[in-house]
Amino acid sequence: MNPLVLRARLCLLGAAVLMLFGGMLFAVARWNGAATDRAFVEAAARAASLPPAAPLSPRYWAPTADARPNPAATGLIEAAERRRTAPATPPPQTTGGKPPAAAP
Repeated sequence: MNPLVLRARLCLLGAAVLMLFGGMLFAVARWNGAATDRAFVEAAARAASLPPAAPLSPRYWAPTADARPNPAATGLIEAAERRRTAPATPPPQTTGGKPPAAAP
């Protein structure tokens, strides 16, 4: 057989093997990324269901498009964030019993 044909077959086989391994590495990386996302979602759901250990304890939640905590846990997380970021209301101003002056 012609050595040039053998070399071409060997290069083609080597390229196919490299493509297979590259595809497998890509698939494993995507699988690990999805597992990490699921772990963050599970940790957020557990953190929301636990009683707070300290006032304004840190919470971390990394949402993704396909993995989200259940609605009850989402509600708890959002309520905690609203309490944490709510601005303080100023005290009402008194005019000393007089009606407020009209604007000119």
